[in-house]
Order: sequence, then structure tokens, then C-alpha cells
Amino acid sequence: MRESSEAGRQNSKRHPRLSERDRQVLSAQQITPASPGSILGDIQVLLDFIGSAGLSTKSDEGNLPSAVLPELNARLSQPIEVGFQRLVMRRLPNIAGPYVLLRVMDLVRAAPGRVRVGEEELAVWTGLNPTERYFALMEAWLAFAEDAVLGSSHRGRWDTQSKEILRFLLIEASSSWKTYGEWIHKSCFGASLSNWNAQLMARFGLIAMRPRSMEDRGIIADRGWMMGQARLTPWGAAVRHALLDFFGLESASDLILDDPCEGLGYGFLKPVFEPYFPELQRGYAPAGEQFRPGLHIFKVSLGRVWRRFAVPASNTPDHLARAILAAFKFDDEHLYDFKYRDQRGKKHEFNHPFSQEGPCTTDVRIGQMLLREKEAMTFLYDYGDCWEFSVRLERVEPPDKKVRRPKLIGSAGKAPEQYPDADEDW
Repeated sequence: MRESSEAGRQNSKRHPRLSERDRQVLSAQQITPASPGSILGDIQVLLDFIGSAGLSTKSDEGNLPSAVLPELNARLSQPIEVGFQRLVMRRLPNIAGPYVLLRVMDLVRAAPGRVRVGEEELAVWTGLNPTERYFALMEAWLAFAEDAVLGSSHRGRWDTQSKEILRFLLIEASSSWKTYGEWIHKSCFGASLSNWNAQLMARFGLIAMRPRSMEDRGIIADRGWMMGQARLTPWGAAVRHALLDFFGLESASDLILDDPCEGLGYGFLKPVFEPYFPELQRGYAPAGEQFRPGLHIFKVSLGRVWRRFAVPASNTPDHLARAILAAFKFDDEHLYDFKYRDQRGKKHEFNHPFSQEGPCTTDVRIGQMLLREKEAMTFLYDYGDCWEFSVRLERVEPPDKKVRRPKLIGSAGKAPEQYPDADEDW
């Protein structure tokens, strides 16, 4: 047992929902590559498999190539049965779940045509002990993981990622075995759970699971795997109660309006679990680039009409917006916004400086946005007429001191009239 009786009394005051049994479970748990779940071991398998050389991929989202999935599935601690000749990563949620965590932690980075291990992040990761790694993965899962990393929207669910997990723990999770139908992985009200989140719950040791048979997967058998039965483990019950106390959640209704993990960064679980794990001292911090210099080459399209710009990294999206409007011969009298997802799947939106909602396009520089090459932002101009431009980053070239503002370097097609029916309106 790690904690003294005095420390136990203090923790009881800090975490009133925790029972004496919960505190005993937390205090007695040893974090290893195989316990309380297989998450640390599986993460290491993926890192070793991708390796320093990386893997080539044709996926626009940077998913692992289909050809390697059967071998990787076999190497993981709990391979799953699938009935498909051609695999995609989403059909193997035992791979997809840990891979999402690697991506949002920048331990694996996606570049056009290739995924590779982030060397600086790997050095940070290697310097952590198993307990620090385990809780860093849990923080990434709760606060940063996004379904969009796998190349989809949020499946139409009403909950954010963290709400999806916490709602399941509040509504569905039980210490007794429960049977689940196909609805548990569907987009719906209530405690629906994506299959890769279910797999992560098991790999964190929070639940024990039994899959549904291949013959009993219903109308959504194309998902490749379904949870049939599950129950909370003693470790899962203790972690659930500690999290619910930390977030101040009493019932699922507390999650209707607020996302308790919004704005949290690495290290937020330290005060929750350090009393039981004194070895939990250091937090994970992605090395990540904070600013990418160079000329950013954007191709801006409106239907078949396009313009190409070279934009210095020191410019803001507002500079780019005004250059786009000038090149398409539009006025600049309306509001606009830029929307995109970064390589971690996180959604970003920057609004017109006169907008009542931030952040604004003057608050960030192009080099700070860390856009992925070949990926596109949406530039929406004039909320009445809704002109929607695709702004694709083609490449980043070395800096050019002669280029101080967005420079038009190519074009094709005649721009449409901004107000084609203006005369008729009068």
C-alpha cells in the first residue's frame, strides 16, 4: 500500500465518491506494460512497427496502409477477428484507438504519403516512467483524441469525445456483465460509444469485454468488430469515481451543456492520481513546432476558378483573406471565417476581426497554424451569399525576404460576379 492512513483520510476528503475499496485498489495498483491494461504494451508495439523510417501510405488522413494491418493486428495483445479481405484501419479498432493517441500526442506524425515517429516527442516519451506514460495516454484520450484523425466527422453524435467516454461511464458502465446490441456503436442520444473508444477502455483496463460473434453483428457488420458484453473492472470503478469527483459530475445531465475536458492540457490528472502514485511526477509535453517559417504556397479555388498565392509565415490569415478577395475582385465589406482541422484532428476556426466571436484572424500567424501540406481550409465569405473557397496548402518553400505580403503567383479562370443580380434588385 502506497499511502499512509493520514494520506488516506486526506484523499477521502478530496475524493468523497471514492469508497475505501476504491482507495485500496488505487493504492495497490502497479502500472506496467501489461497492467492494469495492455495500453502501454500496445503503444510500444505500434511505435516499434512504424519505426524510425516510417511507413508509406496512400491515405489522405495519414492512416496506416491496409497491407500492414493483418500483421499488426496479430502482434497486438488482443487481436480481433474480422471477416474482410480488404481492411481499413477503422475496421480494426484495436489498432485505430492506440493510433489516434499516438497521432494527437505527435508521437506519430503524418506527412504526405508517409507516417513516421516524431523523434523529439519519442525522446520525451522515453524519459517518462510507466506510470507517467499511462496517465499521459489517458489525458490524451480524454482531452485531445478526435475521431477526425481517422478521416471522418464526429459520426453525427451529439457528444464530444470526452462526453462520449464520460457518458458511457455514467450511464452504461456497471460492475456486472451487461449485454449490448448494435445500438451501442450507433449515432444516437444516450451513451453511444465508438468501437475504438470501447477498445481503449479495455486497453486502459477500465472494462473487461466480450466481442459479439461474427454471425451476430447485425446491420453494421461492416464496422468489423462490436462489443457484445462488458463490465467495469475494480480498477475501472475506482478510476471512474476519481474522475467523476474531479469533474464534479453527479449525473449524465451535467454533460448536456459543458465539456469538462475543454481547455485541459497535459498534467491535469496529476492532482487526481498522484496521492496514490507518488511516481507520477512528470507530465508529457509534445515537442511540436511552435512556428514553421517559409513561404506557404496556397491554391485557392472557387469551383473551377483558382488563384495561387505565396504567403510569408509571418502574415496572418487576415492578410490572406484580403488577398483572396482582391484576386477574385470581391469587396471586403462582409464577415468571414477560416475553418480547418490540424494533423491531430482538432478543429480550428478563426473569424473576421470585427466578429463578436474569437479567436480572430489577426490573433495568429500562418506559420503558427501548422497546416498539413495538401490539406485544405474552408474560407467562408459573406454569411448572406455564403461564398465558400477551398484554400489548399500545396507546399512550404524557403523564406523569401522580397515577399512581405501575400503574392499572387498563378491563376486560372474568370472570377464570378460577386453580385450577379444587383441590377435586378434595384
